[in-house]
Amino acid sequence: MPDQPTIHLLTSGFPFKGREPYLNDEIEVVQDEYDIILYPSKPRSEPTEFGIRSLFGRSRLKDYLFAFKVCLSESRFLLRTRKFRYYLSLMAQCSAKSRELIENCSPGDVIYAYWSNELATIAAICAARRSDLICVSRAHGFDVFEDQTRYGYIPFRCFQLKHLKGLFSVSQRGVDHLREKNPRYSDKIFLSYLGTLNPHEFRVLSDSNPNGLVIATCSNIRAIKRLTLLAEALRECTFPVTWHVIGDGSALEDLKKACMELPSNVHVDFKGRMDQKQIIKFYATNRIDALLSTSYSEGLPVSMMEALSCGIPVISTDVGGCSEIVTNESGMLIPSNPTADQVLNALTSFLHNGWKNASHRKAARSFWERNFNAASNYGSFYKRIPQHA
Repeated sequence: MPDQPTIHLLTSGFPFKGREPYLNDEIEVVQDEYDIILYPSKPRSEPTEFGIRSLFGRSRLKDYLFAFKVCLSESRFLLRTRKFRYYLSLMAQCSAKSRELIENCSPGDVIYAYWSNELATIAAICAARRSDLICVSRAHGFDVFEDQTRYGYIPFRCFQLKHLKGLFSVSQRGVDHLREKNPRYSDKIFLSYLGTLNPHEFRVLSDSNPNGLVIATCSNIRAIKRLTLLAEALRECTFPVTWHVIGDGSALEDLKKACMELPSNVHVDFKGRMDQKQIIKFYATNRIDALLSTSYSEGLPVSMMEALSCGIPVISTDVGGCSEIVTNESGMLIPSNPTADQVLNALTSFLHNGWKNASHRKAARSFWERNFNAASNYGSFYKRIPQHA
């Protein structure tokens, strides 16, 4: 490896199947330049090509003493006495994991938490204990916006920002929210978009459904994604629609039940779960007119980057950072809490206002190239990290 710092990357579950698959592109871009060691918080016994280490987090008395001091320093904890024991235990475990992690680090190494939850807390504790380390974190959606959490609260945010060198939000909306909530640390909060790779040559495929639409949704099928709302909208649709449903999840059976009531001009194709390479290949070799998102909560979806890289415009609710990727150039925004009629109106407008033509598809691809190409975004991000030492 070139003379670069070792990156100690804390993940939720990557590189194991189904966990943070979008990290594949990030690591592919930088792996020849950096030595990257992965620390999945939920390790498995699956074989993997990556270097992996485990953090066990066996708390000792000194970890609980450290945790007690930190918990008391965050005044909001005093108002949540019923959760105090839980947060105390969480911080003690993070303290124990940080002790283990530090033992693996040399001066100048980078500790990079992929989420600004307890992973960022571990990184922040490492920074507090070792000033010769560069400790940073990304921030996405649920780990940024309090209303996306179970208790409406993100623990240890002040502690994280006090000790981390930088907190990198994947959306400008996230940056604005974090700075508004934490003005004291606004100079530590930055924007860094994610990105995707697309190995397929871009070409505009012929229209296989000139009088209708071929649409796709790509997500975990959960209540938060509101896919049954799309099914409700399509009940009143009068033009031909083929809907490819990519993904699975807890709300799959509810969605299938809702789709049983659709008219004969609407065909639904349940594709099941696909990995990122399969998704990109499917988009690149099949005519898809639009990717739809009816979710009521998002960060800035990688699924939209994947679609745009294949010249597929996006129709999305205006939630999270979606307005940063869905613009007049790349697609259409609909209200954050739309009715079924508003969803159907968006589909109808998309069909009749030229969004299927080659110029719009080329514009969508160009928008991705300029803003969400992994090769440029991740190369730039890793070069920025040492600047915050």
